Amino acid sequence: MQSTIEASSANDLVGKYVIMKVTSSTTGETSYIAGTCDYVLHKNGETFLSVNDGLYNLKDLDTVADATYMEAVTLAETIKSAISLLPSKNSISLANKDDIESIRKMYDGLNDYQKKFVSKDSWKKFEELEARLKELIKANESADGSDKTDKSDKAEGTDKTDSTGKTDSTDKADSTGKTDSTDKSDSTDKTEETGSAGSGDTTDNSSDRTE
Repeated sequence: MQSTIEASSANDLVGKYVIMKVTSSTTGETSYIAGTCDYVLHKNGETFLSVNDGLYNLKDLDTVADATYMEAVTLAETIKSAISLLPSKNSISLANKDDIESIRKMYDGLNDYQKKFVSKDSWKKFEELEARLKELIKANESADGSDKTDKSDKAEGTDKTDSTGKTDSTDKADSTGKTDSTDKSDSTDKTEETGSAGSGDTTDNSSDRTE
């Protein structure tokens, strides 16, 4: 990479997202440092790039990211940061519903290329939290449904009791009233009939005696 980027044009890297391939002088292990180049330092005939508060020799420059790459990395870091703010699986609650849904929406909005930059460990944690949240939502809905059923049953039971009580009371009163009225009417009719019959017989006997 150094052969294609001369020290004179290193200043053009400022503000760009770069990846430095660094080999440890003690262990010989190779690691990658990625970040935005803050500034360029020329010292003792060599050029250094400032990345993540560290100075790296220009010769260690591995990749200069384009806008697409930088956008993907930025989005992945945003998602990783949001996941890190979530509580543990045992502490997750319905209060975290909006945060989890927001992260899910953000991730689903990424294209396949961008999703490759999302930390696997971070996303695994998120999926576990999301699954736990779904369990809590389901349990809460079941509890609400049970409460509504109990209240409905109690309300119906009260209505039936009141209705039955009122109906029985009314029926008895009406039945008693009608029965008494009928009895009185029958008694009156019988008295009148008896009186009429007795009067007629007396008249006939009187006539017979006179003759």
